[in-house]
Amino acid sequence: MSVMTSRQAAELDYALERNGLTSNDVKEMSKGDFLTGVRQVLRGEAIIKMGGLLEQFAITDVSGAEKFVVKNAFGPDNLAGIKFWLSLDFKAHFLGKIEENVPATKLAVHTLTRSSLDGPIQDELGSHRVEIALAYLYEMISRQPKGESKGKDKFLLTNGYANFSYICAINGERWTVYTLWNPVDHKWYLNAYFVESPYPWNEGVQVVSQVS
Repeated sequence: MSVMTSRQAAELDYALERNGLTSNDVKEMSKGDFLTGVRQVLRGEAIIKMGGLLEQFAITDVSGAEKFVVKNAFGPDNLAGIKFWLSLDFKAHFLGKIEENVPATKLAVHTLTRSSLDGPIQDELGSHRVEIALAYLYEMISRQPKGESKGKDKFLLTNGYANFSYICAINGERWTVYTLWNPVDHKWYLNAYFVESPYPWNEGVQVVSQVS
């Protein structure tokens, strides 16, 4: 006895075609217990767990700093001659910060594989990897002062996509700091958002974190 009426079979056929499935796909779906899994999800007996959000593609050494004065590093008269545009939030929450005894370490650079809010990204990184010092981000920017393309020891995107990290502000709260290269006015843009921002990051942006 068929589990579907002819009308239901036609509806299913249309749905499969509308979603791009081929006859070969249907044949593969019919093998094994794949459809058992589908049934369990439909009935609320199981959930679909997506793969990881982050795809790590590089590890880089950073030297740290005995004393890192943010307003000097990111100011208009910085010794490296890098041109910056700083948002009001970055100025308010980071420009007065001084980081001391920042140790040399290794950083991991990841690509975000699909759109996500900050919460799930932080969860995947874990408390031991999530935060970095602002001195580290500055060092990475200083390797590409004029928006040079990615290459040896140069890992930041300069194609208009953001690179972001989780960094403590002056008051100790964790913020999202992102930077991107603007090829029109030849400046590195820096902005900051509180980590509970309701706006998701787009697939393809980069995340810089601790390795471990």
